[in-house]
Amino acid sequence: MAIEENLKEVAEVLPIELVSKIELLIGAVGGLVVIYLVFLIIRFFMLRKQNKMIKQMRNDIVFIKRKLAGRR
Repeated sequence: MAIEENLKEVAEVLPIELVSKIELLIGAVGGLVVIYLVFLIIRFFMLRKQNKMIKQMRNDIVFIKRKLAGRR
């Protein structure tokens, strides 16, 4: 509560134009944080998908090696 009261007091002292610019800046930073989180989530799922593909490729390589070894 004390922090909110202090912020209100500071906002009352500052000119309205400066307060509106600060609010705009805070909104922009919040938007950037949300975009960053979305990109992190997308990256996480893409890495997960790539790891599954790599694992499947390794299994396929082992299978092919066994088939080729059986022919010799």
